Amino acid sequence: MTTLNINWKTTLLTLWAVFSFIYISYNIYNNFRTQVLQNAYMAGKSDTVNALIEQASNKECKPFNVYAGEKKVDLINITCLQEAPKESNTQAPVAPQK
Repeated sequence: MTTLNINWKTTLLTLWAVFSFIYISYNIYNNFRTQVLQNAYMAGKSDTVNALIEQASNKECKPFNVYAGEKKVDLINITCLQEAPKESNTQAPVAPQK
């Protein structure tokens, strides 16, 4: 009968190196995934704001709907509201002064 002479130090060092490699790889992957998700969220938020600005700056001054789940809001560009009184003031007849 032959007995196997196992070098425990080498075995433990190898297992520790494999475990460390797996743990570090998982950490790097998790950080990468988090960074990608965060970048996608920021890009989506930026695209949404740009779309709102584009819709608000339409030349027709028509209100538009914005939805968030069950909530709905009608928005319009403030310059359209400021131009409306100017137009109505210019069209109104002026009473003669006595």
